[in-house]
Amino acid sequence: MPSNRFYYWAQPGWGNRIWPKHDWQQHDGKDKTLSALIDEFPLLRELDSFDQVQLAHVLTVCRNSKTQAEAGRKLFAVSRQEKINNGKTPNDSHRLGQYLKKYGLSFRNLCTNACT
Repeated sequence: MPSNRFYYWAQPGWGNRIWPKHDWQQHDGKDKTLSALIDEFPLLRELDSFDQVQLAHVLTVCRNSKTQAEAGRKLFAVSRQEKINNGKTPNDSHRLGQYLKKYGLSFRNLCTNACT
């Protein structure tokens, strides 16, 4: 059996492969189900399922982070490193704020009595 950092995946025609698990695939038990988040944030009902899942993940990461900057670093880790490698200064906190604003949300409002 593979370690918890990997999962076994069998796909017809691809053979059996072991793929690395990414941080977004590892749950710490604090995650709410999508249906629970939809109950809490009715705006999710108005989105396509792709956008629902993406926003639900962002909401969960925000609630499991102490600051907007921490949440931004978690969410944009790969592109953050690319920017650093290209000599740019990433501002993940601002990027997250812009994403939340698109849905009429803010980190402060999300984390009232909910953030770790």
